[in-house]
Amino acid sequence: MWEERFAFNATNVAEFPLSKGRPLASASRMDALVHQLSTLQPAALLASSPAPTRARLDAAHARATQVRQHMIGEQEELDWHCYRLYELLPAGVSVDDVQRHR
Repeated sequence: MWEERFAFNATNVAEFPLSKGRPLASASRMDALVHQLSTLQPAALLASSPAPTRARLDAAHARATQVRQHMIGEQEELDWHCYRLYELLPAGVSVDDVQRHR
C-alpha cells in the first residue's frame, strides 16, 4: 500500500470558475491589518530597542486584540463579497440585505 500513488490532474484547474470581479480593496485592507498585527507581536516588540516595558507589552496586546477583531470583520465582508461575485446568495438577496439583518 505504501507504494500506491495518487495522480492529480492539474489540467482540471483550468475548469475552475473565476469571478468577473476581484475584491482587491478588501484584500488590501486585510493585508494592511496583517502587517499591523505582525508589529504588535511579542517577538517584534522584543526585537525593538529599547526593550519593551510591561506597560508597552500590555498596550500592544490590547491593540492586537482590536486588530484581530477588525480582521474578523474584514474577513466576513470579504466572504460576503465573494458570495456575491460567485452568485451564491439566494435569489433576491443582496449583501446589503444580509448586513442589515446582522
